[in-house]
Amino acid sequence: MKKDGKNGRNYPTVYCYIAVLSIFNFLAWSTPVLSILDNPISDPLYSFFSLFCHQMFERSMCLSSEFQIGDCELSSGFTHQFPVCSRDMSFYFAMLIGGMAYLAIGKKDEIEIPPISVLVLFILPLAIDGTTQLFGLRESSNFLRIVTGGIAGVIMPFFLIPIVNKIQHIRNKNKN
Repeated sequence: MKKDGKNGRNYPTVYCYIAVLSIFNFLAWSTPVLSILDNPISDPLYSFFSLFCHQMFERSMCLSSEFQIGDCELSSGFTHQFPVCSRDMSFYFAMLIGGMAYLAIGKKDEIEIPPISVLVLFILPLAIDGTTQLFGLRESSNFLRIVTGGIAGVIMPFFLIPIVNKIQHIRNKNKN
């Protein structure tokens, strides 16, 4: 792989990040489609995604047999549940979009980690929504879960990628 002439660094982190999140999102979005089609692969996918999410029906989005997305409700026909809740679907999709934005703005070899206050600012809406619901102060909606998950997810690559790049930078420096 050719080194970046600008700073001499060459970290494939952002490409690996986008590849992994692309596959993860593809599988998550495919799972209810496979369920609609009665494909037996959907069952192991639901089991796999249970490692990442509580999969509560009432906190998830579902597909109808006509491939429309809506809140999971048995009476409405929206019964083919996504394998992770609405907040997590939004979080993982926003992580992918954030990774693509990170690459598009030319930060692929960045090793400087943004101030932690930025991370806190982006995660705070999710934390407030989640904890107030957890303690029974209120019930969140799927719309609010999607918004707060997306806000938190989009910032993640701006921290995760530079952290991994910095580790690679230190390892490369110690080799020389």
